[in-house]
Amino acid sequence: EGHQGSIWCLAQGGAYLFSAGDDMGVKTWQFAEAPAGFAPVVELKGHQAPIQVMKTAANILLSADRNGAVCLWDLASGSLTLQIATEHTNLLRAMWVEESHLFTAALDGHVKVWSPTGELLHDHTVTNQHGHPSGVTAMAVVSEPTAGGEEGDQVLLTACDDQAAPLPCHP
Repeated sequence: EGHQGSIWCLAQGGAYLFSAGDDMGVKTWQFAEAPAGFAPVVELKGHQAPIQVMKTAANILLSADRNGAVCLWDLASGSLTLQIATEHTNLLRAMWVEESHLFTAALDGHVKVWSPTGELLHDHTVTNQHGHPSGVTAMAVVSEPTAGGEEGDQVLLTACDDQAAPLPCHP
């Protein structure tokens, strides 16, 4: 019992493992004793495109598909609680959750910041050394090191499809 097509992402939340990909469904698995390993629990459906990335935060699973739809699932009930149409104009490739903010990024060169209710708070265009939009393929929030070696402010690092090293975004 598995997916139809490729699996593009995995996430873990509580006692569950989540997998998703080409078949547009999120499969929920729970660890079971040998020989099964993992047993299927439920499949979450709500996407209309292959799912590219998933994250868990508190009791929520977030799944994002290539067309830019982000679904928030309640882990206790398995129900879809919110769907965000990010309106990225190219494939959504990355998502990050930091405190109460959701970041989405796509090959259109945009990093967007969302509130917990799905309100767009900020839209930042990542550009290359020539000032052209650069497609974002991955991102992470890290602490910026200080001269004394302590952790400084939080910064968002982006990796892009332009072969450049990750650079911090200071929106």
